[in-house]
Amino acid sequence: MKNPIKISVLLLFWTLSAFSQTESQIDSIFSNWANNPNTPGGSAVIIHKGEVIYNKAFGLANIAENRPNTTNTAFQLAGMSKQFTAFATFLLADRGEIKLTDDIRKYLPEMRVYDHTITINHLLSSTSGLNDVWTLKSLMGWRPQDHFTHSDALRIISAQKDLGFIPGDDHSNTQTETVLLAEIVARVSGLSFAEFCNQEIFDPLGMDNTFVLDTIGMVIPDMATSYQQVENGYSEVQNVDTFIGAINVFSSSTDLSLWELNMLDPKIGSKAIFDQMNSAAVMNNGQTIDPPLGRHTLGQQFLHKERGILNIYQTGSIGGYTSSIFKFIDDEFTIIVLSNAGEPYTGYLGMFTCYLFLKDSFLNPAEIAFDVLETLDLSEQELSSYTGAYWDKLGVVGRDISLINDTLRYVRSAENSTALLPIAPHTFQMMSGGDEAIIFRFNVENEQKSIDLMIGDSAPILLEAYEPVDDREDYLHSFKGTFVCEELNTTYEFLEIDGQLVAQSIRNGNVSFTPVSQNLFEGSTWAFGSIKFELNESGQVTGFHLFTDYIRDLWFKKV
Repeated sequence: MKNPIKISVLLLFWTLSAFSQTESQIDSIFSNWANNPNTPGGSAVIIHKGEVIYNKAFGLANIAENRPNTTNTAFQLAGMSKQFTAFATFLLADRGEIKLTDDIRKYLPEMRVYDHTITINHLLSSTSGLNDVWTLKSLMGWRPQDHFTHSDALRIISAQKDLGFIPGDDHSNTQTETVLLAEIVARVSGLSFAEFCNQEIFDPLGMDNTFVLDTIGMVIPDMATSYQQVENGYSEVQNVDTFIGAINVFSSSTDLSLWELNMLDPKIGSKAIFDQMNSAAVMNNGQTIDPPLGRHTLGQQFLHKERGILNIYQTGSIGGYTSSIFKFIDDEFTIIVLSNAGEPYTGYLGMFTCYLFLKDSFLNPAEIAFDVLETLDLSEQELSSYTGAYWDKLGVVGRDISLINDTLRYVRSAENSTALLPIAPHTFQMMSGGDEAIIFRFNVENEQKSIDLMIGDSAPILLEAYEPVDDREDYLHSFKGTFVCEELNTTYEFLEIDGQLVAQSIRNGNVSFTPVSQNLFEGSTWAFGSIKFELNESGQVTGFHLFTDYIRDLWFKKV
């Protein structure tokens, strides 16, 4: 008879030995931080089958103090903060203190009365039609180094005159909704949002190094300083934004593991609440919200298939801080990566770890095998019918589809283009890296050609054909003048400088514009996106409409 104790010991030894090898491989993923202990770094925690199996920190939390990052060091979560705002909202709804169908003006009477009601559910699903406060403050001339408070954010939001779309009819993933949700939580509970989170979430779970930063200059003993990389090393990036709901939760890898474990076995909240948070947001037509980032959840995260298996994720970035979480539900695997090292994105470290740990779970290869992809044989004339200039209104980008050496190509610039392979009638697949198919479906039967662009499982993104115009001085002359946005109390002077249309303001300096099509221009800054001038019957310019994915229509009047 075999000795069961001996077998158990051997199995335990094999398991520990196997994980020790895996742990060493995971360490190698973070080797850049580990091998540079005198520079900023970060921390990472892995939860598998309800247990923390990896929790390590790397590099310095503060260079001047020579203080290292630890697994208890608090990092700015940026966009990952939103999950706590959503949870606080659901907690109040579960207690019957609010209803998700309530008009937000019940709690925020200073908000304007619009033609359509905005509900709390519209805020959770990012379908309110409100403009993005982060973009608005930039347009007004707020600089990154300017102190921007929660009260400032509320004043800007409540000044919006018209909604960008009927609430529930469309989606725009802005900072505005969670700012308002945090304010509702505060007013209903009678506590500040920071106090509510401490009393109802952080303290009960033992998240001792987690807090909401709502006051500039707060002294926190074990908080990571934010850095940016400069020529001779690193410089500090000051955190001067104290608006809450969308950003400004600080937490550690240890504390976030407690939060994630609570979702699996709730002590605060309930399974029903976390199921709601993980559920997909829907619009008025019943359709889910599927941008390229993934399916938007009510918990302010994204559902996305990574190489064929479902992943819930969110990332954040502000100043020199970055954060990311990837959760593979079926494999009971979660990794969180936090950083203060000034990289724009560190989620790749988490995903590389997923590729290592879950290598036997992924259903699809890391790269599409284009050499075995079945394609159609199209003539040069057929391929030429798809060429032209196309405009993405929300993404604010114009691209050319060109025929180069008998191949249809997606052209970003003269030196940067990607082949499009015909896989079905009027349908092409981009020869791109990664596992997600990028599909171009041409609509050629309409009077105006257009493309439905789909990235993985995303909803189609519309690109419309347009006729480019020349950047001529005589053409630009008619757009010169002074333009005012009354709701932002902001003025820009439009001039023609060296053959280019330029908008000037005291705070924002010069913003240049490139003509796209008749009366339509692309701005040189992210906040300006694109503008379209409006003309009266006499052909005189009366103003312009500003568009981005986060501002659907902001009116500037010519004065």
